[in-house]
Amino acid sequence: MARLGASWQYLLIGIVSAVMLTLVFDRVSHTALPERLVTLGEAERSSAPGGEPPPPQAAWVPVSLPDNAPVDSHMERQQAWYRLRFELPEEAPPLWGLMLQRPLAATKIWVNGVLLADSGVDRRALPEYRHELRYNLAAGLLVPGENTLIILTRARIHSAGLSTVWLGDAAQMAQYKAARNRIEKRWPELAVRMIGLLALIVFGFFLVRRQDSAFGWFAAALACWALHTALDQGNTPPALPSWTYQPLILIGLIWFVVFGLRFVLCLQAQADPVLERRALWFGSIASLLALAASASGIDGAYRYLTLVVIVPGVLLLGGLISLRLWQASQLSASRRESGWLLALSSTLLVIGIRDWLLDARLIGDWQSVRYLPFAAPMVFLVFGALLLRRYARALTEAEQLNRRLEDKVAEKTADIERYWRQIAQIDRERGRFEERDRLMREMHDGVGGHLVQALALSEQASPAERVRESVQTALDDLRLLIDASDVHAERLNDPLARLRERMSRRLAALGIELRWDFTQMPELPRLTPSRTAQVLRILQEAITNVIKHASASQICIACECILDPATRAPAQILLEVADDGVGFEPEQVQGGRGLTNLRNRVAALKGKLAIHSRPAHGTRLRLQVPVLEGEG
Repeated sequence: MARLGASWQYLLIGIVSAVMLTLVFDRVSHTALPERLVTLGEAERSSAPGGEPPPPQAAWVPVSLPDNAPVDSHMERQQAWYRLRFELPEEAPPLWGLMLQRPLAATKIWVNGVLLADSGVDRRALPEYRHELRYNLAAGLLVPGENTLIILTRARIHSAGLSTVWLGDAAQMAQYKAARNRIEKRWPELAVRMIGLLALIVFGFFLVRRQDSAFGWFAAALACWALHTALDQGNTPPALPSWTYQPLILIGLIWFVVFGLRFVLCLQAQADPVLERRALWFGSIASLLALAASASGIDGAYRYLTLVVIVPGVLLLGGLISLRLWQASQLSASRRESGWLLALSSTLLVIGIRDWLLDARLIGDWQSVRYLPFAAPMVFLVFGALLLRRYARALTEAEQLNRRLEDKVAEKTADIERYWRQIAQIDRERGRFEERDRLMREMHDGVGGHLVQALALSEQASPAERVRESVQTALDDLRLLIDASDVHAERLNDPLARLRERMSRRLAALGIELRWDFTQMPELPRLTPSRTAQVLRILQEAITNVIKHASASQICIACECILDPATRAPAQILLEVADDGVGFEPEQVQGGRGLTNLRNRVAALKGKLAIHSRPAHGTRLRLQVPVLEGEG
């Protein structure tokens, strides 16, 4: 019941708005005529051809104004002559003025045989003035006693004729004409511009949002309304056949309503193919009938068809639009938007009915004008508010969506960070477990093996030197493992420095000089603990082999870091160990345990090992270790 009440409320707003607008327009569109006018209501008419006044002996027929001359179907331009004889009143204004009431034709005027004005009777595009024509009469043009006024009227659309003619004070007529121009010319021009501007705005909105086809239909409806108003208010018809001008005015109104119905159906997202087809058929048939009736030239056929058939059908379509909006205004989803459109459509419908009654001459007088163009500001206001409301709603929804999206992103980011911390914790735990397993294996295979060997030697009462050597080897392995797993060793330089310190003391005790200049060593990358241990074991084993087998007095060690040419990142590490010992033939000792261990460790590093040696010329060992991804 509340929704029904809301629909009635919007309908009532529309009807009351239409009534108020009509009352306001009735008041402002009627202008009081100047005082002390001389009304010329009797005249003589002649159908003489040509553009100069007929001779006195021509046939003149007495008529009362306003008068419509008979239509000559053989002539494209209708023409009639009017002769008005009058005497001036005793009280004369400072300057006489002449005014013709809405001639709906082009005119040419002579006063006492003197040409006063030509409003374009010989123009190719013949004007048809829909407002009063006013002229000042120069002093001396009117004379005491009888005066003669001859008026030629030519029309292309309507029949030639003449309405009421007035004489009066030129200044008062000028004021009156200025007021009528504001009502009959400036306001309609402003309405056309406003309707056209709104059509462009709505069409631009449609171009941006093609999915909202309703706005495309509404832009088409507004364009038809602008065409209807511009043609209806224009004084100079377009350069088209005369029988098309009046139908074009009506066709603009027809399709304004047809496209308006299509707009409402699209706006409601409730397709009604049957109603749409019937509306399109009505628009097409009504347009063709209007053209045919105008082209037939049958007197009164076009007017009868328009007022009795076509315009009532247009008003019926307008009623269907209001009915559809009534139904939509009862739905909570679109109640407010449809409600205001219902108020607007009902306002236009009531004003349209009033204009129809005016055209049928059932209401109004000669000063009355059509009010439908003056409803343009209301359409502009309502539809502008609708677009603004839609834009504000879309902006609010976008902001809410952005906030929800930001909240979702923050939530997912927090989840990812939490999962990342968990993964990092798992990786650290796994790394600790792997490192512990590696250390246990290394200690079992290396330190443990050497300690077991030392224990066995001591139980067998072996020489103390052999036991000491086994314990020393176990101690070296233990220190090497500690160096390789030192968390503070950011780069390979650190464990190499500790290895150098230990080995230099041991070699010095044996009388062997160690040349390993760290000042010339480049900054080496950081390797994984296991790969660091392998490098240290290779160097340690190489030095041990020199001590045991080479009888050398000097060992030289050098390091080099090779960079990737493209990324300038460390790519390889080169280590070189050289001694001045007795040397050997590498081919003869391929199966030696020491060299085999070295090659196995190099293979574990995915590196390369090169050994150069000759008897009595020392030995040079060259190790090439690649830097893997994640190291550096």
